Amino acid sequence: MKTIKVTLIFLALAVLILFTSQSALADSEVAKLEGFLTPYVVKDAPGTKLSGTLTIYYEKTGSLCGNNDPFNPLTNMYFFMRLKKVDQVKLTKVDEPYGFSGAVQDICYQSFDDQYAALSNFITKYVIPNVFFNKPKATFKLKSVSNFAQDDQAVLWGSPFFAMMDIELAVQE
Repeated sequence: MKTIKVTLIFLALAVLILFTSQSALADSEVAKLEGFLTPYVVKDAPGTKLSGTLTIYYEKTGSLCGNNDPFNPLTNMYFFMRLKKVDQVKLTKVDEPYGFSGAVQDICYQSFDDQYAALSNFITKYVIPNVFFNKPKATFKLKSVSNFAQDDQAVLWGSPFFAMMDIELAVQE
């Protein structure tokens, strides 16, 4: 009797662990990047490359944008970047990675132009002057976005709400 009870408890825990891990993976899958940064990518942009990870966390404010679409909440957008310079000749990463973070309040989740403008402004004002201190007014183009992962369940107000991707910038010094 004791063996059967222990076996049933073990099976129940195993099923619970499998179910929990599968549902967590379902919420954070690598997906096609549709609409978010795609229109801003210039694949053949020349310049010194900065590559790394961009993570964006959206904090829902409780309000909805526009026509009260539940999939377009008003958010505070927090973004974090970890970037490295890439040696153009050897195509290897050089120096230590640079870390940056910024925030924008009251932005619509589906307003990609506004989100890109906020990211672009941050890169121009903070990233480039800190990485290219000898050319603080250099311009950049977004060269690539890959390995996009997200959990964008706008209707579930308690769930994490984020996007994470690898990016590459081409800085024209």
